[in-house]
Amino acid sequence: LDIERDLILRLAQVERDFEVALETRNPAILAHTALDIAKHFSTFYNACPVLNADSAQTRESRIGICLAVRQTLENLLGVLGMEAPERM
Repeated sequence: LDIERDLILRLAQVERDFEVALETRNPAILAHTALDIAKHFSTFYNACPVLNADSAQTRESRIGICLAVRQTLENLLGVLGMEAPERM
């Protein structure tokens, strides 16, 4: 799905966002990145069944996407001096 692809592509841009934040000494870039990823994830989660996916392969793929988002958000928030909640 395009929604899955868009989220994965957004995650792939995080490294560049870190580079820009460092170059410009602007940590707000990372806050905007975290918010943007959260918005992409919300769209993905509402549109794409994860545990009730059509196949085991799709379910495993979507679980992997969820875990990648979780780790990325934890990393971004950690750099900003914040803790990610255990559950939402």
